[in-house]
Amino acid sequence: MAEKNFDAFKETIEQHFMRHPAVTGNAYTAWFARGSMTLDELRHFTVQFSVFSNQFLLAALNRAINADTLEATRESKEILMNELGVIYNDRGKRHAGNDSGDAAAANAANHDREGDPALVHVEAVRDGTEPD
Repeated sequence: MAEKNFDAFKETIEQHFMRHPAVTGNAYTAWFARGSMTLDELRHFTVQFSVFSNQFLLAALNRAINADTLEATRESKEILMNELGVIYNDRGKRHAGNDSGDAAAANAANHDREGDPALVHVEAVRDGTEPD
């Protein structure tokens, strides 16, 4: 049932949004992709992105605070932590290298795992359950 709902949702997105002129013929994104902005335009863009970035963090925090379920709170916290550059490793899951008796081996195995799919979710949750 959830997969059918997702497929219908995906079809709606493809039909109504991905074909919209703001997506298919966006002059701003085409201009930006050319990389021909002036130094003043780049400064303006950087300021605008900074404002967006700061406001996004506040919005993500408010979303976590005002979540109506424990699961929504957890998902919101995961997004917020990701934006802050922190791996949100919930539920005490153990990962490869962590159960080794050799601490040095465990540290080496985990050294470059930031963003590792074993630590963070990289798939969208479609039906309210955790990805495998």
